[in-house]
Amino acid sequence: MNVIEIAKAVAPSIAIAAPATVVSNSDPNAVKLLQMMNEAGREVAMRADWGALEKVVTLSGTGTSAAYTLPADYARLSSGNAVLSSGFAVRGGLSRDEWLSMTPVEGAPRYFRLAGDQISFYPYPALSDPVQVAYQSKHWCAGGEAFTADDQEPLVPHELVCRGTIWRWKRSEGQDFSDFLAEYEAMLEQMSALDQRERLP
Repeated sequence: MNVIEIAKAVAPSIAIAAPATVVSNSDPNAVKLLQMMNEAGREVAMRADWGALEKVVTLSGTGTSAAYTLPADYARLSSGNAVLSSGFAVRGGLSRDEWLSMTPVEGAPRYFRLAGDQISFYPYPALSDPVQVAYQSKHWCAGGEAFTADDQEPLVPHELVCRGTIWRWKRSEGQDFSDFLAEYEAMLEQMSALDQRERLP
Protein backbone atom coordinates (compact mmCIF):
# COMPACT_ATOMS: atom_id res chain seq x y z
CA MET A 1 0.00 0.00 0.00
CA ASN A 2 1.64 3.24 -1.14
CA VAL A 3 1.17 6.82 0.05
CA ILE A 4 -1.85 7.49 -2.18
CA GLU A 5 -3.50 4.21 -1.19
CA ILE A 6 -2.94 4.97 2.50
CA ALA A 7 -4.50 8.41 1.98
CA LYS A 8 -7.55 6.83 0.32
CA ALA A 9 -7.90 4.31 3.15
CA VAL A 10 -7.61 6.98 5.84
CA ALA A 11 -9.76 9.72 4.27
CA PRO A 12 -13.25 8.35 5.17
CA SER A 13 -12.31 7.99 8.84
CA ILE A 14 -11.07 11.58 9.12
CA ALA A 15 -13.85 13.05 6.96
CA ILE A 16 -11.77 14.55 4.16
CA ALA A 17 -11.71 13.96 0.41
CA ALA A 18 -8.80 11.72 -0.54
CA PRO A 19 -6.18 13.86 -2.31
CA ALA A 20 -5.01 12.83 -5.77
CA THR A 21 -1.44 13.56 -4.68
CA VAL A 22 0.06 13.89 -1.23
CA VAL A 23 3.82 14.47 -1.16
CA SER A 24 3.94 17.41 -3.58
CA ASN A 25 0.48 18.76 -2.68
CA SER A 26 0.37 22.18 -0.97
CA ASP A 27 -3.25 21.77 0.15
CA PRO A 28 -3.32 22.06 3.98
CA ASN A 29 -5.11 18.72 4.37
CA ALA A 30 -2.54 16.93 2.21
CA VAL A 31 0.35 18.58 4.07
CA LYS A 32 -1.12 17.56 7.40
CA LEU A 33 -1.91 14.06 6.16
CA LEU A 34 1.70 13.52 5.07
CA GLN A 35 2.96 14.78 8.42
CA MET A 36 0.67 12.37 10.28
CA MET A 37 1.68 9.43 8.04
CA ASN A 38 5.37 10.09 8.67
CA GLU A 39 4.85 10.45 12.41
CA ALA A 40 2.92 7.17 12.46
CA GLY A 41 5.56 5.36 10.40
CA ARG A 42 8.40 6.53 12.63
CA GLU A 43 6.56 5.48 15.77
CA VAL A 44 5.70 2.02 14.42
CA ALA A 45 9.34 1.48 13.47
CA MET A 46 10.46 2.56 16.95
CA ARG A 47 7.95 0.54 18.98
CA ALA A 48 8.97 -2.98 17.87
CA ASP A 49 11.70 -4.98 16.17
CA TRP A 50 10.45 -5.68 12.64
CA GLY A 51 11.95 -8.38 10.44
CA ALA A 52 11.77 -6.06 7.44
CA LEU A 53 13.91 -3.47 9.23
CA GLU A 54 16.55 -5.84 10.56
CA LYS A 55 19.98 -5.58 8.99
CA VAL A 56 23.33 -7.18 9.70
CA VAL A 57 26.63 -5.38 9.22
CA THR A 58 29.97 -7.16 9.34
CA LEU A 59 32.70 -5.01 10.89
CA SER A 60 36.27 -5.90 9.96
CA GLY A 61 38.87 -5.79 12.71
CA THR A 62 41.44 -3.02 12.48
CA GLY A 63 43.87 -4.49 14.99
CA THR A 64 43.34 -1.44 17.22
CA SER A 65 41.00 -0.48 20.05
CA ALA A 66 39.45 2.32 17.99
CA ALA A 67 35.64 2.45 17.94
CA TYR A 68 33.68 1.46 14.82
CA THR A 69 31.00 3.67 13.30
CA LEU A 70 27.72 1.86 12.67
CA PRO A 71 25.80 2.41 9.40
CA ALA A 72 24.00 5.72 8.83
CA ASP A 73 20.57 4.03 9.06
CA TYR A 74 21.35 2.47 12.46
CA ALA A 75 18.53 2.98 14.97
CA ARG A 76 19.26 0.43 17.70
CA LEU A 77 20.61 -3.06 18.21
CA SER A 78 18.23 -5.91 17.48
CA SER A 79 16.85 -7.85 20.42
CA GLY A 80 18.69 -10.95 21.61
CA ASN A 81 22.28 -11.75 20.71
CA ALA A 82 22.82 -8.85 18.35
CA VAL A 83 26.62 -8.91 18.35
CA LEU A 84 28.49 -12.08 17.32
CA SER A 85 32.17 -12.88 17.02
CA SER A 86 33.17 -16.27 15.55
CA GLY A 87 29.60 -17.42 16.14
CA PHE A 88 29.65 -16.53 19.84
CA ALA A 89 27.58 -13.80 21.48
CA VAL A 90 29.40 -10.68 22.62
CA ARG A 91 28.01 -9.18 25.84
CA GLY A 92 27.13 -5.51 26.18
CA GLY A 93 25.76 -3.35 28.95
CA LEU A 94 29.04 -2.23 30.52
CA SER A 95 29.13 1.18 32.13
CA ARG A 96 31.63 3.82 31.05
CA ASP A 97 33.65 3.28 34.24
CA GLU A 98 33.72 -0.49 33.76
CA TRP A 99 34.83 -0.03 30.18
CA LEU A 100 37.60 2.42 31.01
CA SER A 101 38.92 0.15 33.75
CA MET A 102 39.91 -2.51 31.20
CA THR A 103 43.30 -2.35 29.50
CA PRO A 104 42.92 -2.68 25.71
CA VAL A 105 44.14 -6.03 24.41
CA GLU A 106 43.74 -7.90 21.13
CA GLY A 107 41.72 -11.10 21.01
CA ALA A 108 38.25 -12.56 20.50
CA PRO A 109 35.71 -9.92 21.62
CA ARG A 110 33.76 -10.80 24.77
CA TYR A 111 32.25 -7.37 25.52
CA PHE A 112 31.06 -4.39 23.56
CA ARG A 113 30.13 -0.84 24.45
CA LEU A 114 27.82 1.48 22.52
CA ALA A 115 28.19 5.25 22.56
CA GLY A 116 25.77 6.83 20.08
CA ASP A 117 26.53 5.24 16.72
CA GLN A 118 29.98 4.08 17.85
CA ILE A 119 30.68 0.53 19.03
CA SER A 120 33.85 -0.68 20.73
CA PHE A 121 35.03 -4.19 21.61
CA TYR A 122 37.05 -5.81 24.37
CA PRO A 123 39.29 -7.50 23.54
CA TYR A 124 39.51 -5.67 20.23
CA PRO A 125 39.46 -7.90 17.12
CA ALA A 126 42.63 -8.62 15.21
CA LEU A 127 43.16 -7.12 11.76
CA SER A 128 40.44 -8.36 9.35
CA ASP A 129 38.68 -10.48 11.99
CA PRO A 130 34.92 -10.06 11.47
CA VAL A 131 32.30 -9.08 14.04
CA GLN A 132 28.62 -9.21 13.05
CA VAL A 133 26.16 -6.65 14.39
CA ALA A 134 22.40 -7.07 13.89
CA TYR A 135 20.44 -3.85 14.12
CA GLN A 136 17.13 -2.20 13.38
CA SER A 137 17.20 0.33 10.56
CA LYS A 138 15.53 3.70 11.01
CA HIS A 139 14.68 3.66 7.31
CA TRP A 140 11.09 2.47 7.67
CA CYS A 141 10.05 3.30 4.09
CA ALA A 142 11.57 3.57 0.61
CA GLY A 143 12.21 7.26 1.25
CA GLY A 144 14.31 6.49 4.33
CA GLU A 145 12.92 8.17 7.44
CA ALA A 146 9.97 9.81 5.65
CA PHE A 147 7.84 9.46 2.53
CA THR A 148 9.32 11.47 -0.32
CA ALA A 149 7.15 10.26 -3.23
CA ASP A 150 3.51 9.19 -3.66
CA ASP A 151 4.40 5.72 -4.93
CA GLN A 152 6.51 4.77 -1.90
CA GLU A 153 5.40 2.05 0.49
CA PRO A 154 6.20 1.58 4.18
CA LEU A 155 8.41 -1.35 5.17
CA VAL A 156 6.48 -1.58 8.45
CA PRO A 157 2.85 -2.83 8.33
CA HIS A 158 0.73 -0.36 6.36
CA GLU A 159 -2.30 -1.12 8.53
CA LEU A 160 -0.48 0.41 11.48
CA VAL A 161 0.52 3.47 9.47
CA CYS A 162 -3.15 3.93 8.54
CA ARG A 163 -4.45 3.57 12.09
CA GLY A 164 -1.65 5.67 13.52
CA THR A 165 -2.49 8.42 11.05
CA ILE A 166 -6.20 8.36 11.94
CA TRP A 167 -5.83 8.76 15.71
CA ARG A 168 -3.22 11.48 15.27
CA TRP A 169 -5.49 13.41 12.92
CA LYS A 170 -8.45 13.17 15.26
CA ARG A 171 -6.35 14.26 18.24
CA SER A 172 -5.06 17.27 16.31
CA GLU A 173 -8.65 18.26 15.47
CA GLY A 174 -9.78 18.03 19.09
CA GLN A 175 -11.99 15.02 18.35
CA ASP A 176 -12.40 11.88 20.45
CA PHE A 177 -9.61 9.54 19.37
CA SER A 178 -9.57 7.09 22.28
CA ASP A 179 -11.22 4.20 20.40
CA PHE A 180 -8.91 4.64 17.42
CA LEU A 181 -5.87 4.77 19.67
CA ALA A 182 -6.98 1.62 21.52
CA GLU A 183 -7.45 -0.23 18.21
CA TYR A 184 -4.04 0.96 17.04
CA GLU A 185 -2.32 -0.18 20.25
CA ALA A 186 -4.01 -3.60 20.13
CA MET A 187 -3.05 -4.10 16.49
CA LEU A 188 0.52 -2.96 17.14
CA GLU A 189 0.90 -5.47 19.95
CA GLN A 190 -0.60 -8.30 17.90
CA MET A 191 1.28 -7.63 14.66
CA SER A 192 4.65 -7.09 16.34
CA ALA A 193 4.25 -10.33 18.33
CA LEU A 194 3.43 -12.27 15.17
CA ASP A 195 6.34 -10.71 13.30
CA GLN A 196 8.80 -11.60 16.05
CA ARG A 197 7.41 -15.12 16.42
CA GLU A 198 7.94 -15.82 12.73
CA ARG A 199 11.63 -15.05 13.15
CA LEU A 200 12.17 -17.46 16.06
CA PRO A 201 13.73 -20.90 15.36
